[in-house]
Amino acid sequence: FGLVPLEAMSAGTAVLGFDGFGGRDYMRSGYNCAVRHYPDIAGLAYDLVKALKQPERIGRMSAAGPGTAAEFTKDRFHAAWEGVLARVLET
Repeated sequence: FGLVPLEAMSAGTAVLGFDGFGGRDYMRSGYNCAVRHYPDIAGLAYDLVKALKQPERIGRMSAAGPGTAAEFTKDRFHAAWEGVLARVLET
């Protein structure tokens, strides 16, 4: 489910972990987060160590988060669902 990391980005919090499938629409590892596809435990551990050694990198990702989150508005959500429902009703 991709909403929790998006909310964390909105708050300027660094997102580090697995992408959870739902976040693949907006997560850009190395830009606005540090995420891996499950079950890449070794990659996740590497990212954690890198984050601890390079806090400025995490700072850049945290700073990019609010801009990413701002793109996902309620209007965008409604428009996307209206499109899906219109396609379903056409069939």
